[in-house]
Amino acid sequence: MSRTHQLKVSIEQELAEGFKKRCISNGISMAERLTQLLEVETGAKLVRKGNVFNLDTRKQRRTTIREIVAMLEAVKDREEAYASNIPANLQGGIAYEAAEQAIDALEEAICLLEDAF
Repeated sequence: MSRTHQLKVSIEQELAEGFKKRCISNGISMAERLTQLLEVETGAKLVRKGNVFNLDTRKQRRTTIREIVAMLEAVKDREEAYASNIPANLQGGIAYEAAEQAIDALEEAICLLEDAF
């Protein structure tokens, strides 16, 4: 029997609300968007039959956390590259602000996960 585990990460209220508003305006859930970002970066599905994170032992959980942190860092690096390629005259725009908020949220998530173990 397979179980799905959910990780809840607390971030700054303003960042969370901005991310939520952008997801709603695009008609997708926040979880779906984060999953898309991770899948695009890693080329792997996070939850699919035969590829579910094994969380049975503490060592496996630590390994899983390290894998998730590596994925989040890769996504953050891509988002930083995206933001740095936005022309200077557009850096006050919605796309740039969204990228900055995503980077901040990813940095906080990485810190929280690293502190977990």
